[in-house]
Amino acid sequence: MTDRNENDALNDLAARAGILPAYHDFSGDEHFTTPETRDALLAAMGLPNTHKEAIELLAAWDGLAATRTLPTDMVLEADVPHRLEPTGGDRSWEIEFENGEVISGTGEDGINLPPLPYGYHRLWRGHEQTLLIVAPSRAPSVEDRVGTSRIWGATTSLYGMTSARNGGIGDYEDLAQTAEAMASLGTDFLGVNPVHALGAHSSNISPYSPSHRGLFNTRHIAVDHAPEFQNSDAAKRLWHDAGDALKALRKAEYVDYRGADIIAMRALRACFDTFEETGEQTGRRDAFDAFRYAGGAGLETFAVFESLTQAYGPDPAIWPSELRAPDTDEVRMFADAYAREVRFYIYLQWLADGQLGSAHGRAKAAGMGLGLYADLAVGVRADGAEPWARPDAFSVGASLGVPPDQFNAQGQSWGLVPINPHTLREMAYRPMIETMRQTMRHAGLLRIDHAIGLMRCFWIPATGEPGAYVRYPMAEILAIIRIEATRSGCVVVGEDLGVVPEGLRDTLSVNRLYGCAVMQFEREHDSAFRHPHNYRGDTLASFGTHDTPTLPGYWLGCDIEKRIELGQFSEDDASHARQERADARTRLLWMLKDTHVLPDGIDPTTPPEEFSVPLRVAMHAALAETKAEMVAVQLDDALGSPLQPNFPGTVDTYPNWRIKTPYRVEKIAIQKPFVEIAAVMQNAGRGIDAQQRRKQA
Repeated sequence: MTDRNENDALNDLAARAGILPAYHDFSGDEHFTTPETRDALLAAMGLPNTHKEAIELLAAWDGLAATRTLPTDMVLEADVPHRLEPTGGDRSWEIEFENGEVISGTGEDGINLPPLPYGYHRLWRGHEQTLLIVAPSRAPSVEDRVGTSRIWGATTSLYGMTSARNGGIGDYEDLAQTAEAMASLGTDFLGVNPVHALGAHSSNISPYSPSHRGLFNTRHIAVDHAPEFQNSDAAKRLWHDAGDALKALRKAEYVDYRGADIIAMRALRACFDTFEETGEQTGRRDAFDAFRYAGGAGLETFAVFESLTQAYGPDPAIWPSELRAPDTDEVRMFADAYAREVRFYIYLQWLADGQLGSAHGRAKAAGMGLGLYADLAVGVRADGAEPWARPDAFSVGASLGVPPDQFNAQGQSWGLVPINPHTLREMAYRPMIETMRQTMRHAGLLRIDHAIGLMRCFWIPATGEPGAYVRYPMAEILAIIRIEATRSGCVVVGEDLGVVPEGLRDTLSVNRLYGCAVMQFEREHDSAFRHPHNYRGDTLASFGTHDTPTLPGYWLGCDIEKRIELGQFSEDDASHARQERADARTRLLWMLKDTHVLPDGIDPTTPPEEFSVPLRVAMHAALAETKAEMVAVQLDDALGSPLQPNFPGTVDTYPNWRIKTPYRVEKIAIQKPFVEIAAVMQNAGRGIDAQQRRKQA
């Protein structure tokens, strides 16, 4: 390698690290990874970006590879025999299973393995070990879990749920009650935004910018349903004294996170005081200790981080230098000195875990085939607990995002730190395994945001250089998903929107990961809306997403007018967008007519300005007729809200993640539009089994 020029060595290192040399954007234009971007991304991965160091590292890697007879990790199919053919080495081998059991054998010219159970096992040959990721051939299907391949469910924002009893923000009790109400209409799932931990002292409110994906959002704890609440005079008094403030929070147009947090945290601290005093007598201490033990070092470290944010502020970058890593003597001294605070944040996780688990259980008991539909964010914030706890697992010198696509002509930078694929292998994929396992714990359906990231992610260097794609170990990640989905009984949806690499959808389908079909974007080559019978079967179909206009908003052009208001559209842009939307309304009506669900009295050639309830129901009737195995009805669409949950490209100029559901949870299921939508779902052969399960329950 000594005769290589500088770029040859660095390009070779970049290729081995997964940095792609080029990509095509949504318009088909090719973009090449510049040397500056390459070097910045290598540095973000903790790899050298100089000629000499690159050569030395490549030589070290090649030398290590030459000593191995098998790869460091392998993906194998469960329950079938395998033959491995190592290049020399010890003839004897040993496999240590996850549960500690051991089997061994010898082979003259290879290794003949018996059928292995799915899981993560270790193969030993002398001093050499290989991680065996043994996975089922596919994840569970809808029919596997429900007994039918045609179901429907509802989706909504948890934070936006309103009720007569909550603290001004939707909570896990609201979620449970809504799930029970939805089950009565024949739904098989209820989906909400990610409920990852956002940070107790962070001002961030986006559910897609979490602090830690392996822990839960404690903002959604139903304070009045905490077991200690009824036994805490102090908590009940604080809640009662805040009565007027709580009423104001419930009536407010938008969610007031800070106002809700202040009241809830005071009451929850009082509940914790009661737990500390009475936990031994009530037996709750043993349950708490069991939860703490099961959470292990990860839970403990997270609680220490939360305590540190209380003491020093939410951004670790401004903390004393000795506290910016989890394994210092100073952090351990802090944890000892503030042991009670650490227990408090574990207590909050305990409450959140219990209430979320209860909501899922109540949804299933009410007749839902799948129960809760969870959402997995694509990454975490740089100032979050997870990067602090596992700095080696993340590349803090880069941000995740996307190049220009149909959603954003300028591309996007999400401010989320990417998982480092180089160190992910070295860590035996534990961060990925734990995240998947935790997210699936209280769910029967999981949506993986930006599923393109299973294959490659777009990294934008913090140095300001243009972005580039980084390849991920897709086969290994998909095997992990299949294992964890099988263990939890979870159906998995991969959000495959945007610029989708060739072959990705086929790969997801082979692994039994469902795709997404968003009616707004389902167009034929002539721009006509796709006929329902032409939808892919292995999908979850909906009208939109949290980043797109609601159905009423789309029909009325609210998103267009908002872009004009925000200065995102010129007059020419606005005129063109309005004309396109008028054309879309006509094409939607023709699709409804071809599907035989167009309401009487509506002429496709003259679309009505008003978006009536019959038209709203007809749109969902078309969704019900699709070949998609799953249909998701957004509550905002069904209930007539024109406001989309998130408006991409805005921060403070739009109430992102603060919009409330139009009706209280106690009344959603009896609203005429939703009742009629439930009827068209049942008429299309969806929801019948759910109704039967509800009766049996």
